[in-house]
Amino acid sequence: MPPPPSTPSDTRDQDAAKDALLESVARAHPDQLADTIADVHPAQLADLLEAMPPERRVDVWSAADADVRGETLTELHDEVLAGLAGSADTEHLAAAVAPLQPDEIADLEPHLPPAALEAALARLDPR
Repeated sequence: MPPPPSTPSDTRDQDAAKDALLESVARAHPDQLADTIADVHPAQLADLLEAMPPERRVDVWSAADADVRGETLTELHDEVLAGLAGSADTEHLAAAVAPLQPDEIADLEPHLPPAALEAALARLDPR
């Protein structure tokens, strides 16, 4: 059975939660970013990254656990994904992408720098 449709109140609550998280991240010292976003779902992190200034995105994304970073990449809009992938460290990208499913990696491929894609593919289990 599908969940009930969102109400305007639900949407306002979600927006308020996103705004509060965005404010917490903006105020967090770089050493505290990982703690600030530790319990954030990848889709929420993607929403957060899309709402913040581009120059802050890599720092916040890099502070997340590798498995969250990979899933977050799959949730980002193309232009944000391309900007983040173009600015992020190759090894961080490779570590984030390697655990993803092959179809998810294929979806990300056009947005990843070739070196990051090659490093991610080299990490895959050769089963």
